[in-house]
Amino acid sequence: MEMAGSLIAFACGSRCPAMDGQQRNGLFTKHLLQHIKTPNEDIQLLLRAVRKGVVEESKSRQTPFVLHENKDKDKRTLEWSERWSIALQAAIGVNYLHQLSPAILHGDLKSANFLLERNYEGYSVKLCDFGVAQIRNATTRLTTANNQRSITLSWTAPEILNLEDYTEKSDIYSLGIVYWELATCKIPYERFRDDVIRQYVLGGQRLKNLENTPPTFRTIIEKCWAHNPNNRPKSDKLIQMIKQCISVEGNSLLVFFCV
Repeated sequence: MEMAGSLIAFACGSRCPAMDGQQRNGLFTKHLLQHIKTPNEDIQLLLRAVRKGVVEESKSRQTPFVLHENKDKDKRTLEWSERWSIALQAAIGVNYLHQLSPAILHGDLKSANFLLERNYEGYSVKLCDFGVAQIRNATTRLTTANNQRSITLSWTAPEILNLEDYTEKSDIYSLGIVYWELATCKIPYERFRDDVIRQYVLGGQRLKNLENTPPTFRTIIEKCWAHNPNNRPKSDKLIQMIKQCISVEGNSLLVFFCV
């Protein structure tokens, strides 16, 4: 039985670096299964079927995580109480991976990998596509020479653009971009060329259009995408920050998703 507001993570170890496809699938799936017992019943980690890098899940219908702007007049706008709930659930899912021993880095956090399921109590968040996930003690450098990692540039942290190691804080940067999408319902760097994005991010500049965002949520976004990884919150600290902001904002959120 699924709980409303629970986070469900789908694992797919199809493109972990430095191994052939079968070895990557085997190692990642084995490691994830070793941690299948979650510390909190509100987080359900479901490993359905990992075959040839494809995750099969037929029980529920997923909808896009962020409702980007379009011309559909019937499109439903997310309430801020719902956005806070989604942000918290997303942080809980990332934190679960980071708290494993050794930690698992998702490696490709973006809005397309957070899916929403609508129910009468709100939304539950599904974290999916672990195609480039890495075990923390086996991280590699992104280099143009070996091309071992594929990246989605708009969500990529500046240290990765500088060919430095991928860490938990790199996931947090990507989550900050996802939160910007959640706040603005826009696509990050939609009309930017790749070289412009690189120059923009490495120069310490960040996405705009946060004028109508609650100050508390804006602060969280800015902390997540801080240029220096050491200035970004860890995932467990991020959960605490969001919960505190929810309390301060006075949103009438149900606590079924809290841990």
